[in-house]
Amino acid sequence: MGRPLALALAVLGLGLMVLAAALYYAVSHWPQAVAPATTPVPPQRVAVVNGLTTVTLDVATQQRSGVEAKPLRAARWLVGTTHAFGTVLDLQPLIDLRNRYTTARNDAAAAQAVANASQQELARMKTLYEDRQNVSQKAYQAALSAYAVDRSKTDAAALAERNVQALADQQFGPVLARWIADDRSPEFDRLLRRADVLVRIALPSGSRGAPKVIEVQPIGSDRQRAEFVSVSAQADPSATGASMIYRVNAPIPTGTPVVAILPGDGQADEGVFVPASAVVWYAGQSWVYEQASPTAFARERLASPVEMDDGYFVREGLRPGERIVTRGAQLLLSEEQRPPPGGAACKDPECD
Repeated sequence: MGRPLALALAVLGLGLMVLAAALYYAVSHWPQAVAPATTPVPPQRVAVVNGLTTVTLDVATQQRSGVEAKPLRAARWLVGTTHAFGTVLDLQPLIDLRNRYTTARNDAAAAQAVANASQQELARMKTLYEDRQNVSQKAYQAALSAYAVDRSKTDAAALAERNVQALADQQFGPVLARWIADDRSPEFDRLLRRADVLVRIALPSGSRGAPKVIEVQPIGSDRQRAEFVSVSAQADPSATGASMIYRVNAPIPTGTPVVAILPGDGQADEGVFVPASAVVWYAGQSWVYEQASPTAFARERLASPVEMDDGYFVREGLRPGERIVTRGAQLLLSEEQRPPPGGAACKDPECD
């Protein structure tokens, strides 16, 4: 019994060794499990970053859509800048006075010429009469009477000329009256050709004087430089302040209302200039998109913007050199308002 048991045990041990070897081989050569590939999660198209609504737009889309960003430049704004209102004057009354004055002056010159001739004739007749009465006393007296009449006409013509000039002075002031009286006035010539126009500006009450140079902006048009001419001889009945006449080098239509931008007291605030093309309006406020990275644009509110030529002066919140979107800002706003795929139509991430 001992040998068969020993043989059985040997066979069992050998079988176990073979089984162990087979198991080892199977485990060592078993195919490794392949981990499923992970798809990278794209960044959110619109998100709130550091409290600012930020739109992400890849570079290719920016180029395709024409989105451009440029650095802000420094700007200065005179403190105390105020606004006044005025109107482009009708120059026809001025032209009519010019024609009346020219006629009166020519009449006065013609009357003077006739009087000079009468005076010479009177002098000749007097010499002849006193030289042994070579002419009759009647002829001498006729020459004397003719000169007296011509002299009266000269005085009347000169008075008419002075009256027209005084009327021009009363209606338009001494400066414009001088322009009327001068046939070769380059200033009046520019008015006739509509190279220049005159505007009457009603200064705010309490103004300390009329600035020599201001800016005027016709409604719906660009600003224009305006130079002081004189105090207006006629006040604006709808205004309480003094009225001033300014000359503008632009053919603005007669009667156009204008806004005058009056300079301040010389002190200036430092800030940046924001182009008008960079500003978008949302929820009743003005915004710009600041470029936070090559593909991220954060919408930032403008703090108390002051309107300038083709843009705005901003004192706080933005610094020179910061890049803002100057082309395509409206597209970014539209992209921001577009609801995400499968999402609710929320117009602003801040409403979540």
